Amino acid sequence: MKVYRQAEVTDNVNAAKEVRVSGLRRVYNNIERSVGEGVTNKTLARVEKDMSEASMMKSRRRSTLLRPSLHVDLEDDRRALIEAEEEIRKQQREEEERGKEGRRVGTPAEEEGVDVPLPPLPSPLVIKELQISDNALLLGQSSHDVLSATFMQAARVGDKRFVRLSGSEEFEKAASTAYLHAVSSGEERGTFQLCIGGGDGTILAFLSDLLLAHHRKPDAMRNLQLEIYLLPLGDANYLARFLALYDGWYGATVFSSISNPLPQLPHINAWDEEQSEDDDLVEPLAEGLSSPLHLLRRQVRNYIRDARHTSRIVVFECEIYCYRVGLSEVFLNCTIPFCQRAQIVNQADEHGRKLPIADDKGKGMSAALNVVLEYTEMNAVGVLRQKPVKEIRQCSSLHFSNIPREREKTVCPQPSLEALEMVAMSPDPAKRKKTRLPGVENLVFDGRSYHVTDACVSAPDGQGTFEVVLDGEKFGPACMIKIKPTRTEDGRVIHFPVQTFFPIDL
Repeated sequence: MKVYRQAEVTDNVNAAKEVRVSGLRRVYNNIERSVGEGVTNKTLARVEKDMSEASMMKSRRRSTLLRPSLHVDLEDDRRALIEAEEEIRKQQREEEERGKEGRRVGTPAEEEGVDVPLPPLPSPLVIKELQISDNALLLGQSSHDVLSATFMQAARVGDKRFVRLSGSEEFEKAASTAYLHAVSSGEERGTFQLCIGGGDGTILAFLSDLLLAHHRKPDAMRNLQLEIYLLPLGDANYLARFLALYDGWYGATVFSSISNPLPQLPHINAWDEEQSEDDDLVEPLAEGLSSPLHLLRRQVRNYIRDARHTSRIVVFECEIYCYRVGLSEVFLNCTIPFCQRAQIVNQADEHGRKLPIADDKGKGMSAALNVVLEYTEMNAVGVLRQKPVKEIRQCSSLHFSNIPREREKTVCPQPSLEALEMVAMSPDPAKRKKTRLPGVENLVFDGRSYHVTDACVSAPDGQGTFEVVLDGEKFGPACMIKIKPTRTEDGRVIHFPVQTFFPIDL
């Protein structure tokens, strides 16, 4: 019979159990027992006897379940059983060798004769690498090579823990694979590690993939623990700066290592992988070298291994409404997720900065922004006000901040709180001389900021438009926007879980 061939024994035995012919069922059960107990002459004799009975039964009953071409070849079956036993023994030897390699060396327990196994390897580590412009790197090519070299080495040795992601579909597939792996292993929740190399624009693009995964794969994302490691490789790295400000170890080991311009000096790479044909010699040779690339790779490895605190940053969404051409009605154009800051201005440049507009006398002055503002306020302890507030305001720009920028004198940040700090800027330059926020204009709302859970900003009387800047990316023009926390279908708030060494939720 050609059913049993090496690794196919288990699957074919399970398939054979479904056969309704009693004689063949006994044959397959005996084969299964013989594989587990070991092949002996007595076992083979019992199998041969059962096969002969099954052959006679086949000729008498002419069961429709058996094809005419099916025949019993005792020699093939005997050879298949021997091959199956050898395969099982080979797998057992490989498992014993892997167990010996995974033991610690030099531990007190091992000196007493007790084997202490290493902790299990983490779930598949996924690195998201996007296109990065040349002027975005302060390290020349070193910071980019730390990812490229990792991929090259992983591909060379066949390490499948490192995978490139280039879109939402690949992220969903990788997340689903991690979830199914956890379910098959009997774990309650799976762990999915993601290392993002880029700036605020890369994070903004990833948030869209994260929302799509929550809507398309709700079961997998609900039972999956996502761990994100952030490497500041972009033009604007305000989120990484915030992490470095409130997590000193992240700032000293990760942010400063990548943002420090000293590695721009001429240097050589850690090693050239193509010069050595022996895989075992690559890593020992590299350990004796000292270069910015080698040191940077070590810092990234330490960050992924030691950053075990998860800072859960709330993800907000901004619904952008526009006028329908030729009609007065308003329609929802798009919904953009963000996690740091939303700015409403009259006009912004391609980098998301507000453009100044000169007055009649030629003096620089920002144009006044007239908006209808409706929001729900929250106090410092997280208690909502009873009724939403609706009012018309005139300001230079309107800011909703979840992550404060550097040198801003705001209240202690709470990124995990479902609230944004709302600040309005005065259009009068005279009132902006005594600035509360260094580098930013003064407040309008009674000289203080507000904490809001949701807000709706629209042009008065349905006339006029404005532009929206979300995490440094410009959108619009829009006639109305709605900002609120992003939730799943079952009402859970979606978070951006970034890994830090110490908690940043103050």
